[in-house]
Amino acid sequence: MKRVFGLILAVCMTSAFALPALGAAQPLQEVKTAAKHAQIATGMDTADKVHLHLHHVINCLVGPNGDGFDAKAGNPCEKMGAGAMQDVDLSDPLHAQLAEALGAAQQGLKEDDAPKAALLAGEAHSLLQSASDKLQQRQKNRQQRQSQNSQSMTKPAGG
Repeated sequence: MKRVFGLILAVCMTSAFALPALGAAQPLQEVKTAAKHAQIATGMDTADKVHLHLHHVINCLVGPNGDGFDAKAGNPCEKMGAGAMQDVDLSDPLHAQLAEALGAAQQGLKEDDAPKAALLAGEAHSLLQSASDKLQQRQKNRQQRQSQNSQSMTKPAGG
């Protein structure tokens, strides 16, 4: 009976990894996508091109219902969640880091000089890459704990 319960628990825990595919919030993917667009913006040669990718950064961070979202620019994080800043708890230290990246991206939008806007995009990229690395490590740690818990639940009693 314990073995059956353990197997059921393992299946339930494994299915938790499938939730992002079902439309659950994916802040790691949102942050990775924002970081990629910030990086792309750093290599653009006109302010308009830098601004386009900074809009993508902002859209991924604030989400479709967030302040500063620009639907005309496109949303590369569509269906990933409500926006990374909504999907990361406000009390989480990463939220402040995302807010700082958002600020850099917003400053970049105000800059008409392409190299200066690209520098701000680089600042946003650095912050977002760091946040992505931290989120990825958290996810890895959580998966290891879940794997250890499911293994301990499926061990036969007395062995």
